[in-house]
Amino acid sequence: MKRMILHWASVLLASVAVLSTSCNEDNEDKKVVTPEFPEPQSLTIPAGETTCPVTFTPNMDWTISIPTDPETSKWFELRDGEVSVTSIQGKASKDPVTVTIATTDQVEFDATPSCEVSLTMGGQTQVIATITRGTTERQFDIYQVEFDEYGQLFNPGIYNETPEAKNNQDSPIEMFWTYNGALEYVFKATSNFSWLINIPEEAEGWFIKAREVDVDGDNNSKEVRFDIKFTTEEILDGTTIGIDFYDASVGKDEDPGNNTHNMYYFKVPATRDLVRHYDIPENKTLNFQANGKYATQTAGTDVERDSFDGSVSSTKGLSFYAVDDTYTIISGLNSWIKFEDKWDDESDELFQKRDYSITVSENDGDARTAILLAIPQSKLPEGDPSDIIADGFTDIKEEYKQYIFATVEQAGNSDEGGEDGFTLGYPNDFMTNYYLQNGYFKFEDLTDGDPNTDPDVAEFAGEIEMGAKLYRLTYNNLSMSQSSLMLTLSGEYTQVMSNPYGNEWLVFMDMEDGTCMISMEGYGDVGQKGDKGSLAFYGMTPYGDGVVARVICIRNY
Repeated sequence: MKRMILHWASVLLASVAVLSTSCNEDNEDKKVVTPEFPEPQSLTIPAGETTCPVTFTPNMDWTISIPTDPETSKWFELRDGEVSVTSIQGKASKDPVTVTIATTDQVEFDATPSCEVSLTMGGQTQVIATITRGTTERQFDIYQVEFDEYGQLFNPGIYNETPEAKNNQDSPIEMFWTYNGALEYVFKATSNFSWLINIPEEAEGWFIKAREVDVDGDNNSKEVRFDIKFTTEEILDGTTIGIDFYDASVGKDEDPGNNTHNMYYFKVPATRDLVRHYDIPENKTLNFQANGKYATQTAGTDVERDSFDGSVSSTKGLSFYAVDDTYTIISGLNSWIKFEDKWDDESDELFQKRDYSITVSENDGDARTAILLAIPQSKLPEGDPSDIIADGFTDIKEEYKQYIFATVEQAGNSDEGGEDGFTLGYPNDFMTNYYLQNGYFKFEDLTDGDPNTDPDVAEFAGEIEMGAKLYRLTYNNLSMSQSSLMLTLSGEYTQVMSNPYGNEWLVFMDMEDGTCMISMEGYGDVGQKGDKGSLAFYGMTPYGDGVVARVICIRNY
């Protein structure tokens, strides 16, 4: 009986074990799978890029979506390949899955819009990425208009390759004087945003934005000119002005950052003590005939004028003085030199460019000369004008020498009749003076030069002693060698010899109308920079046949 009980106990335990194993297997089959979401990411789409990948590994069937409100849709979209969709679905995967969030390519400087990327699995939704769109940096540069090779005139439409550096009040941009007498700054402004110019209130009316035109067909690349009008006393003493180039989409007093404002400083030089002359010959000599006529040439034709007419910029009260060779001021009603300078009282300009004239009376005696000065009111001598003369009447005081602008040379009656022999020169007309003042060529009379300081004078000193004239002609520009400059000549010569003999780059042509042309380009473009030679004009000297004039020719282009 005892054995039977043990047997049934064993059977019962075995049955329980089988039932237990069966229940565990059923629980495994019925275990619930829960969604496993990745850690949230913070991602950025940098300026200039338009897409951002979002990667995750789903353990359940999934759906990816982004908000569809107008603000988010303005900047972001979810892409399924090349198609914009509101959501993307997929199956569980042990491999990573990547979806693409795209943003527009429109420029944004200040706002940083963001987008949340949501993942839905197993009925649950979580944000797995927040994407922020980066801002574009505002770019603004100014490029100064390029000067010509002599640094005096600008070339409209041609700009320096390097932009002007951002500056401060201690290192402002220098404004420059143009040939026509304007103080200005011409530049090209380039940017990736629309901008406006904020001129400080204290500068309104005299710091003029005179031109703003699109260049290169780009609305954000403009040529601008600032022009100065001297309308207040303070400007005459010079100043520095800060000009703000700011984003047109914001107010001039708003500053959200990101280069919204671009400040540049410009220097307006002092002009109260300044005198600027125009139309003065390079050698600063005004030649008058004994009859009082000013002798000049226009297009190779001799012209006699009643006066020399020039232009000058200065403040009101400019005074002209003439000092003769005894260092005596020539003044009064009986002065043989007279000046006429008319200030425009109707204008509000305190620094004006205006015309003046110099007339000379007839000279019945010997040739005479005078030094001409134009002294601004701020520097006029107190009391007696003769205070500009140094003690002993031997010179002009140093502080006034900066205001010497020319010398008058008038022939006497005994000088008329062509006793100067063979001479060369250049026309005293507008274009020739333009070329001279801008360095396109240089013409020097070396006849009275110093052989101790000038090797060219030393080399041909013997010819000078025999009565020859010595000149030096330098071309700094190709255009001067291509019939742009017609020299004047007077007197007789028999032949012209080129030195070195047989060279092909130096060519002389007599136009047989009182003018000639000297080319350093040759007949076949054979010249090169650095060529130097001379042209010797032969004729009758006081000592017989010989050189009556020599022109040293230098090709510097």
